[in-house]
Amino acid sequence: MSESRLPDDISRWPSDPYRLLDVPRSIDERELKRAYLKLVRQYKPEQAPEAFQKIRHAYETIQRWLNQGARWYQDDDSDSSDESGTDEIEVSDDHATTGPKISTLSGREAMVEAYTQLANEFEANPRSRDTHLKLYWLLVAIPDLDANRKPIDWLYLALAAKNGSCAASYELVRRAVEADPSLAFGELPKTLLGPSIDPSFISVFVELRWRAARILGFGNVIRADIHQLRDRSHRELEEQWPSLLLLAIRQYVWIEKTDQLSETRGLMREIEGWGVDRKSINDALYEIDVLIDRADEAKALSNAGDLGIMLSRLLPKLSDPSSDRAEQILRPFFDRLSNDLTAGLRFLDRLVQYQPSVFVLLIGVVDSIYSGAPLRDAEAILRPLRAFIKGTNWNSYNDVRFALLRFCVQEGIEPNDVGTLVSRPQWFSQNIIEQIAPHISNDHALRYAYRIWVVSRTAIS
Repeated sequence: MSESRLPDDISRWPSDPYRLLDVPRSIDERELKRAYLKLVRQYKPEQAPEAFQKIRHAYETIQRWLNQGARWYQDDDSDSSDESGTDEIEVSDDHATTGPKISTLSGREAMVEAYTQLANEFEANPRSRDTHLKLYWLLVAIPDLDANRKPIDWLYLALAAKNGSCAASYELVRRAVEADPSLAFGELPKTLLGPSIDPSFISVFVELRWRAARILGFGNVIRADIHQLRDRSHRELEEQWPSLLLLAIRQYVWIEKTDQLSETRGLMREIEGWGVDRKSINDALYEIDVLIDRADEAKALSNAGDLGIMLSRLLPKLSDPSSDRAEQILRPFFDRLSNDLTAGLRFLDRLVQYQPSVFVLLIGVVDSIYSGAPLRDAEAILRPLRAFIKGTNWNSYNDVRFALLRFCVQEGIEPNDVGTLVSRPQWFSQNIIEQIAPHISNDHALRYAYRIWVVSRTAIS
């Protein structure tokens, strides 16, 4: 394995655990541990705690996949006390497989045989309880067992065979697609829109698929799916159809290649023709208008430097700003903004002035995470605050706000709390009260630059 060439910026480290540890997907337990220890020697926990956590998480993820893959095909009755040193694998016959048991093969040869046997079993009975899951985990552990399939293919095949009624398989599909949106497309995923699939499952799956289409800019996929499903809309999908059309509109507005206006108007007319009440239509139209403004503002951010480019790429992934995933999606942006407080505050100033809809979305996510500043005694804050104001050369509030942000970060004080203290005549002169206090309370960019800095220093729960 080659020497680690991970970027200095941890936010740019690969999310794929194999790439992060620089190991092949056919890695075994011993080599995995060796690669892990090699990296840990470079990124010691006491010197680089965040880097260490990422390395540890990657190691534990691959280790878990290896263990889960083994458990799927090892015989539950195997003697765990056997210390002969042989690595024999036995595939259990719990589900009346027609192939022979594997009891004398070892290592990769056994895995190939196990995979072939399970694939034959699945072909004979695609509705079996968990054969597809065994195949999935085997292929996750050793991807080159099958050059013609990805692990997720077995999940799609099982979902199609069971008409969508397989919660465990869908959960694995959801996780895989969220990690790699391209996995939502191809011939196998498309079969899950077929006439035999349960309508309630279709509603769930297209939401996942269309969000992936939004991230990748595949407006044509959404359009084709609607066309395919429209024949069923007056039968099986009658109750879900208006909601599905609204879902499609919400994705369209983020896709730059899509003609937003014509697509939106056409689908809204269809919703109106469905007999939806006028109030619901008006509420939906208002929501879509807000989304269009936000999407247009987000696209314009690509001309606003590195922070703007990063945020413009992350925002389409935010299907629900109030969800737990919102923090994970925006975490790289929070970290980048906090690394340079001056540039970060200037960027938020730009959002307030030119992209207010995006700023409102952003502060909504921050407020859902931010737990507030610790309570401090006013007298303990006064001394450093007086020293700061006295030692700062300023003629107006604009001269002091960047230094004020650094002061708040250094002292761990909310800008709003500074504004409250500065407004008290028993502690500060009338000149300071008039020129600073009212501006701080109205400086939303300053307040959220501080809160984003706090959030970026807080571990994801």
